[in-house]
Parts: sequence; C-alpha cells; structure tokens
Amino acid sequence: MYENIKNFTRNNKSNIIISSVFILSVYLIKLGTLATSIDNEAAISVSSSLYTAWLSMGRIALVYLKKVFGVGIYNPFLSMFMLIILMIFSIITWGMIFDYIKNNKNKYAYWIFISIFFTAPIMAEQLGFVMQAVEVLLGINLVAISLFYTYRYFIDTPKKYYLIISVILSGIAFSIYQALTTIYVTAAICLFILYISRKDVTNPKKIWQVIILNIILFFLSYVVYFVLAKCVLSLLHIEATKYTGDQVAWGTVPVIQCIKNILKYIKGTVTDNTIFYSKVYVVLAILLVINAFYGKKEKYDKRYYIYILAIGALLVTPFLMGIILGGQPTKRTAISYPFMLGFSSMYLFEEIRTKIKNKDAILILMVLVALVPFKQSVLSSRLYYTEYITNKESEIVATKISNRIEEITGSYNPEEKIAFIGCMRLNRNNSCYQLEDLEYVGRGFFETSFSTTHGSFLMRNYMATLGINYQCPSEDDAKIAEEYAKDMPAWPNKESVKKVDNIVIVKLG
Repeated sequence: MYENIKNFTRNNKSNIIISSVFILSVYLIKLGTLATSIDNEAAISVSSSLYTAWLSMGRIALVYLKKVFGVGIYNPFLSMFMLIILMIFSIITWGMIFDYIKNNKNKYAYWIFISIFFTAPIMAEQLGFVMQAVEVLLGINLVAISLFYTYRYFIDTPKKYYLIISVILSGIAFSIYQALTTIYVTAAICLFILYISRKDVTNPKKIWQVIILNIILFFLSYVVYFVLAKCVLSLLHIEATKYTGDQVAWGTVPVIQCIKNILKYIKGTVTDNTIFYSKVYVVLAILLVINAFYGKKEKYDKRYYIYILAIGALLVTPFLMGIILGGQPTKRTAISYPFMLGFSSMYLFEEIRTKIKNKDAILILMVLVALVPFKQSVLSSRLYYTEYITNKESEIVATKISNRIEEITGSYNPEEKIAFIGCMRLNRNNSCYQLEDLEYVGRGFFETSFSTTHGSFLMRNYMATLGINYQCPSEDDAKIAEEYAKDMPAWPNKESVKKVDNIVIVKLG
C-alpha cells in the first residue's frame, strides 16, 4: 500500500498541488483566526452534554473517535490543522480509487473533483462546524476506502473479506454522520460509471450483479450502523432523540405532500440564486445527457442501456437528502450536491479531452473548468470572512452586555439568572454576507433564538467561551422575564437590561 501511495503521489504532483491551492484559498483563513460558529460554543462550554446529544442522535463513532484520539477537549486550532491535513489526504484517497477503477491507464484530472467538492459553499457550511468537521471528513474517506474494497472484489479476486471490510467501514462512516449515506450512494454511482467504461467489463449479467451487490452492501452497512447505535444507547441507558426522525416528512404528512415538497426542493436547488447553489448543475446535466447519447451506443454496446441508467441516477444524486426527508434539508446536509458536481465536471472534462487533439484547446478547456472552483472559492472564503467579522462584532456586543449586567448585579459572574429575550441583527461590513444570505455559519449568537430558554442557553454557552459565566433561567423564570420584557425597549437602549427579583432580563429584540 505504501508503494502504491508513493507512486500515485509521484505521478500526480500537479493534481495534488492544484487541489491544495484551491483548498487553502478557502480554509487557510480558518487556521489563522478563531471564529466560533453555532454549535461550536457547546463543544467548548458543555462538551459532555453535546456528546450525549450526539450519542442520542446515533452519531456513535463521532463521539468515540474523539475519545480514541484524545481530542474530547475541543481545540479549534488543532481541529482546523487536522482538517486541512485530512483534506490533502483526501486528494490521494479519492484519486487512487478513481485511478484504480480506471485501470491506471489514463492520468485523470482528479484536481477537478477535489477542488469543486471542497470549495463548494455547501462543504464550507458543513466543515464550518469545526467541532465535528475532522470526523465527518474522516467518514467521507472511510466511504472511499469502503468502496475501494467493494470494487477490489469485482476487479481483482472475489475474496469475501473484502466485502466484510467494506460493510464495516461504511457502517462506521454512517455512525459518524448519517448524511454520509448520500455520499456513499453518490460515490457508488460515480464509481460504477467509471467501472462500466473499462474495456474488460462487457458482460451485462456481471454488471447487474455488481449493481445488486452494491445495493445489498449499502443496506448491510446501514444495518451495521443501526445495530451499533441501538447497542451503545442500550448499554449507556440513553434514549434515542427524535432529532433526525423529526426532519423526515414521510409518514407524518400525506405522500402527495412529500412529493410536492421534493419537487419544490429540486426546483429551488436548480433555480436558487443563493451562495449555496448555482446554474452549474443545469449545464452539467445538459452536457451529461448529450454525452450519453453521442457515440456511446457503439462504445458500450450491450452495456449501453445500463450506462444510460447510471447517468440518470447520477443526475438525481444532488437531491438525495431532499428525497430521503420528503422535504427541504439543511444546506450542510446536501453534501451529495457538490460531490456530484465535482465528479461530473471531472468526468466530462476527460470525455471531451479524449476528443480534442489540440493542446491549446485542452488548456482553454482546463481554464474554463478551473473557473468553477475559483468562483466557489470566492464565495466560500467570503463566508468564512463573514464568520470572522461576525465573531468580532459579537465579542463587542458581549462585552457591552456583560458590563451592563455587572453594573446592575455588582458581579462579573452574578448568581442571578440571565434571561435573553429575542434576538438582534448585527451590522457586519459591506464585504460580508448579510443575515438573509446565511444558514448557520456566519450567523451571530445574538441573532439566533427560537425561544427564551433556547436563546438564553445559547447565549450563556457563547459567553462562557469568552470566560463570562452566567446562570440559565428555568422555564418559569423565562415566562416571568417575557412578561416584564413586553414593556422594555430593545438593546442597546440603557433600559434593555433590567433586574427583576433573581432574574436579569436582557431584551435583544
């Protein structure tokens, strides 16, 4: 294995260098600056509660990987360093599996896949949750290794332990982060398209066996995840949360409504003008369809209709999370979208390159393709810049609120309960995205509150990351605070902070 990695890195220096440049253009800012996003504050202030919550969600491997590697105490700088190293490793992991299935005959432009996948704003949103980003990325690589052993069973010798390894690795990946099931399905389809393009793969019967076995292995992997979660929760006497189940509309609303939700989601994804989606999908979809029908029948012969089926499946993969939920997923879970864009761009580039003889034309094509990760880098790095500025402004607001509370209570760490009512809007600067452009990364803590108890808990945890320790109000305290806050002005008015009995009320909005 070491020799294989050594040979691959030696033969793919340009792939690794170009990919690394694009990756660093987005994520290097996170290594040199500290910006705490939503949920990261919990990893610092109430880590044990967060880990218990993760266990209740079924993210068993996510918690125990932290324990195994001794990183249970969250260090954002170390996490970002490890994340960047793991991204560079991902270039080799995915490049080698593509190279293996392509039979090592062509030097593929793997940098296209990696660059588009990791610079996508959806991935920037996902990896912005730094407290779990390293493990999620590790899970993505486990999916790659899992599928490598699956195709090793098909291509080399059909040793059953290859399949056992495959199922175990993907089961672990799913228990890190359930959304990786969509990465598994998307990657399996992508690799299958490369597999049936091999000249030594001509038997339709064997190809159908590959499809069926891939499906069986996926479900077996999910069973491994499900059983692992059940066993661990039972042993630890932790009740499974409805966090993931509550997001699934299937079975809770009529089927026709779920279908409408999915169609609305697909339409929104294709036509969306936010930073997270683009028209690139439409362009790639058109090119994939044209490429599928242009001269492919002769090339694939009896495999042709299977190839068409695979391309059709590939076109559906960006919407997998919406299909699973029967509705609108959060942006950070729609990670199959950039994965499909990255693979499709790489695949089409190679398809077109084989038809072009002029080196200048190939160079122009390469530059045009590079514009996609470049544009994404601009968007994603701006997202992280927004996060940085938001944190700086939030610290200023936190200091002013803390000073006001100290004036009222006479203590830096008061014994009174602190109830934060409502939320406010931060100013940011003209180079930042504004609140309506954001999902969670870049959103301020003082801009997020679903209820008084939630907002107070969130603000309490954020203040704790700055060394300011407050007590959270109870449900009854929150109701009392809400009643008094009705007649109070909003922050930064001097009367927006008031003490009532054993409660300090901070009305943000």
